[in-house]
Amino acid sequence: MRMWHRFQILMLLLMATTMTLSPARAQQILGSPYGVPANAPGTGYPGGGYPGNVYPNSGYPGSLGQGPPPGFLPHSSISPFENAFEQHVESDGLWFKKVIGPLSPLNNYHFNVDYTRTTTRRLQGLIGDPNAPTFTQNAANGITPTTRDTGVNVTDALFLPTFPGFDSQISGNLLARGIKLSGGIDNQTGWKFGWDVSYNGDSTNVFDARAQREADQLRATSATFLNATAGIVNGPNNTALPTNFNNLDERNIIETQILGPGDFSAGSLANNFGVLGTGTQILDRQLFPFGAIGLQNGVDIDGVTQLFDLDFIIRQKVESYGAGLHFAAAPIYESGSLKIRPLIGARFFRLEEGFGFTGVDSGLNHSVNVPDGIDDDNDFIIDNVAENGTAAFTNPITDPARETLIRSFINSDVRSVTAGPEIGIEYEVAQRKGLKITGSTRLGVLVNSESYNLSGDNIGDVFTTVVDPVTGFTVNQDLFDTTTTGVGLTQNAFTDTLSTTHISPLFEQQLNADIPIFSRIPVLRDIWQLENANFRLGWKYTWIGEVANPTQSIVFTSNPQAGIFPTISPERGSFWQNQFNFGINWEY
Repeated sequence: MRMWHRFQILMLLLMATTMTLSPARAQQILGSPYGVPANAPGTGYPGGGYPGNVYPNSGYPGSLGQGPPPGFLPHSSISPFENAFEQHVESDGLWFKKVIGPLSPLNNYHFNVDYTRTTTRRLQGLIGDPNAPTFTQNAANGITPTTRDTGVNVTDALFLPTFPGFDSQISGNLLARGIKLSGGIDNQTGWKFGWDVSYNGDSTNVFDARAQREADQLRATSATFLNATAGIVNGPNNTALPTNFNNLDERNIIETQILGPGDFSAGSLANNFGVLGTGTQILDRQLFPFGAIGLQNGVDIDGVTQLFDLDFIIRQKVESYGAGLHFAAAPIYESGSLKIRPLIGARFFRLEEGFGFTGVDSGLNHSVNVPDGIDDDNDFIIDNVAENGTAAFTNPITDPARETLIRSFINSDVRSVTAGPEIGIEYEVAQRKGLKITGSTRLGVLVNSESYNLSGDNIGDVFTTVVDPVTGFTVNQDLFDTTTTGVGLTQNAFTDTLSTTHISPLFEQQLNADIPIFSRIPVLRDIWQLENANFRLGWKYTWIGEVANPTQSIVFTSNPQAGIFPTISPERGSFWQNQFNFGINWEY
């Protein structure tokens, strides 16, 4: 009995000892050999920990020494050796694994500075009313409202340029120089973000009919000397012309001394200007059928033609700015070096275009020479007035207070401010040994806010006259006094403005090549600014539809005395720019 009692006491002691084991020891015995996971509750550390009898030297009962400092986790939540990004992609039937290490940057940045050369469309449209008769048509039909039609036969009228009409595109395409800044982010997971800001520059093209004629023939003063000496030159070896004539400007003499004062008479034509001869001889050499514009005047059924025999100048100007930003997603197609990404973005584009016309006419009636490019009278001047007849000049306006010269001009300016979303694709064509060729194709829908400004003076029928019932002088029937000397604009001046808003479609195509050549050039490779730089070469074509045309938006109807002036009527067409750029690309 005593032994059984002692055995019972021993069993109770063993059970009590077993119940005093720590929960962590029990979990180790019953659970995973790796012990309690990090941060497990109830382990003694703030937020959890491991008992000392699992990890020696932890400071718990049964440990061999001092434990780790507070806050130390023997097992980290994320290993520093884990990859930052892993992706499996399929290309040409094979699977590839993309891995970005933890020490590799997720983003690469690039910045570009480019010099640009931009060619802009030439303006379209006839200068003048397309339904008005031309000088050629009137001559062919035998209509002679003025003596300037005298002697023009049907054949000459059809095939020779007598007071021709001009299309505004004669001024040609415009070439402007500008600057472009761009940059962005290339994320290693595949997506991209980019931005750009550009000033495409401003440019003006001029077509000057008189300057072109004078460039194609001998100077009038030199021809005068040759004519006076029967073609014999008194210079070394009989080949030189005198240089003391070069400062004589017959065009200026006409404006300031023959027609400018306003008191034009047969006597002023007889005035002698030294070696240049009389006023009649100067007019004979300088007046030429440079050009004409067709007009409607609200009176004639088919319209009239305004003629210019001293100056006919056409100007076109353009200035443009642009900006944009876009986001390109990870590639939707990838094969070898070709990657294609969808993109979405926004575009801003501002365009300022202008058309200008300046014309000066003598206001005189005279027989018209038909320019055939031949010096028929052998006076060393091709197609002067008297070449096929007699230089007889008369002024149809008898009011002495009015200037004989008629100075006319038209300025039409349009500002288009566009903005809107764009979508498209961006692609990498090649990337090898540092060379990278990229491009994009984009479509957009832009809100186009247009502002029109039109101004001008002395546009109208010059040769239809009427007798003033008060003064008895013969004056213009449709125009008020055309005198502009010293008083600026006349009563014939006009202005008009208009603003509109509409939608314009956008198409844009661009290609760029980044070429690592700086490191191969001895001097450039030592410049630290070019250490991470590439030479950048690119091309961009931009097309925008429904953009106003400054020339075609003019309604050429004018009869100031009837209260009719040229106005604005929006006419739109396609606008395009072709741009080449080169500069520097930095990647970091």
